[in-house]
Amino acid sequence: MYRTIDACFWTDPTVRKLSKDGKLLLLYLISNPHSHVGGIYYLPTDLVTLETGISRSKLDNLYDTLSIPHRYPIDRVSSAGIARFDPVNSVVWVKNMMRYQGRGEKAHRAAAHHLDTLHNSPLIQDFLNYYPEVRPYVNDTLSIGYPAQDRVATQEQEQEQEQEQEQEQRGGGKVGDPTLPPVLDTDAFRAAWSEYEAHRRDNKLKKLKPRSVELKWKELQELGHDAAIIAIQHSIANGWSGIFPDRGGSGSGTGQSAADARRAAKAAGEFPEPDVQARRL
Repeated sequence: MYRTIDACFWTDPTVRKLSKDGKLLLLYLISNPHSHVGGIYYLPTDLVTLETGISRSKLDNLYDTLSIPHRYPIDRVSSAGIARFDPVNSVVWVKNMMRYQGRGEKAHRAAAHHLDTLHNSPLIQDFLNYYPEVRPYVNDTLSIGYPAQDRVATQEQEQEQEQEQEQEQRGGGKVGDPTLPPVLDTDAFRAAWSEYEAHRRDNKLKKLKPRSVELKWKELQELGHDAAIIAIQHSIANGWSGIFPDRGGSGSGTGQSAADARRAAKAAGEFPEPDVQARRL
């Protein structure tokens, strides 16, 4: 995944007025691996702190600096006008990001499709007012949560419900949601896992069953919190459906190369054929 940074970024009068941490935060909001081409996406504060090293207390002031006045009481008033923040739903909107990162019908459809994941944040309406060309592709009613993205996803969900009902009839009990291990029970990991689920949906992969999720979480907790998040990001970047640790870093002791990980993923049946976008990367 790549992001476009205009060379005029550093000479923009508004950017020049920002502090060192303010410039870092703005670049992070544009280029972080959780961002979306539309510029509006889910981003918990804990994840920002983890990946930028900016303390939470500083983030509060920086968010204030980058925000703009608004009629909703969800962020503070300031003069920069670069980004908006919805702390209730952990949603960020970099106002002009879509103008640089995505144009045309494909980008508009992707942005509209993504809005369904933002839990009815008040920022959605502002985004659509600012980008009216996206509105024709938006669902009639934006719902909270992660609704089926297409007919394939809907059919898979119906099949899973039928399987759960059959298991209940056999006396196996209802399949409940798995519980995160304590070491992974953070906003940062939940955000990374949400990105992984979105990655699987985008590649039309079958939704993981609760038991599969539970086993993957057990494997990830063995890596530790930060390494687990890195492993998820590494696997998404390589287009894998499975999650494999990044063995190319200095912290690895196994000596397994990225090529080895790819072969392991393919052997496990978790290396889907790359789509057009993946081939570009």
